[in-house]
Amino acid sequence: MRNLLVVAASLGLYSQAVADPNPIDTHKEETIHIDQKIVRPRMPKLRDPGLIPPYSDDAKLGNVWVSAWVWLDIDERGTVQRVKFIKRPGYDLDQIAIDWALSREFTPAMNQFGHPTHSLVHFQMEWPSYYWLTSVKYSARRLPTGADMAGFSVEGDGAPGSDANTPAQGSLSQLPPCTHQAGWVFDSKRPHVTRDCSKPDLSHANAAEPWYAHKH
Repeated sequence: MRNLLVVAASLGLYSQAVADPNPIDTHKEETIHIDQKIVRPRMPKLRDPGLIPPYSDDAKLGNVWVSAWVWLDIDERGTVQRVKFIKRPGYDLDQIAIDWALSREFTPAMNQFGHPTHSLVHFQMEWPSYYWLTSVKYSARRLPTGADMAGFSVEGDGAPGSDANTPAQGSLSQLPPCTHQAGWVFDSKRPHVTRDCSKPDLSHANAAEPWYAHKH
């Protein structure tokens, strides 16, 4: 459609510069038919969501909940070509985040004509508190789901520092609270865990941050 408009504009300028010996009757009605179907554009979609990047020793031993936000430059095949930090994770996770982001696979974005197209999207990577996660899932490979959380107790039943005779104090139906909303729990047997719920400030994304691409 864009090419059609450009061509039409060029022809219009040319017709003003050169007199047409057989002028077109502009009073006749004309219908332009476009064969392409207009559809809702679609953003790229991660092929395998829920996977957690590898942990660094600092992140694992610190039992901290960490997130990183990045820009992803994704081509029309759904391959990540470049990555750029909006919010760095720290805890010796920066290079892990770069390598992980470049290895992600997406279904490509689609334009208004249903054709695969290049896209630039912001993307979150998340490392839940390691020992909290392994007490819920006994694995640090995937983010916990609602099914994982069902029946998981706040005290007892798998809580670090508790034994099989410790009664459960209530089911944990939600993830740990966000850091800025949580208060310190002094009498809990479970290590105090809060989530990093921060969002990227796209209006102040650091222009000085470099792009990282695949190494050839």
